[in-house]
Amino acid sequence: MEHYYFLLRLIICFFLSFLIGLEREFRGSSAGLRTNIIVCIGAYLFVSASFNTYDDDMMRIPAQVISGIGFLGAGTIAINDNKIRGLNTAATIWAVAAIGVLSGLKLIFEACMGTIAIIFTNIIIRKIKKKLFPDRYLNDDL
Repeated sequence: MEHYYFLLRLIICFFLSFLIGLEREFRGSSAGLRTNIIVCIGAYLFVSASFNTYDDDMMRIPAQVISGIGFLGAGTIAINDNKIRGLNTAATIWAVAAIGVLSGLKLIFEACMGTIAIIFTNIIIRKIKKKLFPDRYLNDDL
């Protein structure tokens, strides 16, 4: 029965990261659908593995996932003509990893709410920003 729940959480994790990746793909982000799905599933698998071992410190692997994803996100950040680009993409990758970690910790409700918050931020807050700061929106980060 445990395999069933593992697979169910994996499917949920895939679906949640698919939704975030789809928004990123529509936006034309360098980290689109596949990247977001793979980051989320990878985080889920690492955390699931850590909780299926008999170690006294099971939170060590989730902590390492968090710092490791920071390096991946740093690769999306670029500076051109004194303008920083890719910060939102890096932050989204980091947050998608958190969705995977939450799924691995069996916190599915929290993962769903986190996904909604990420998508809301990337879509609705972008529109609000465009209305409030139209001059700065021209150089908006993907």
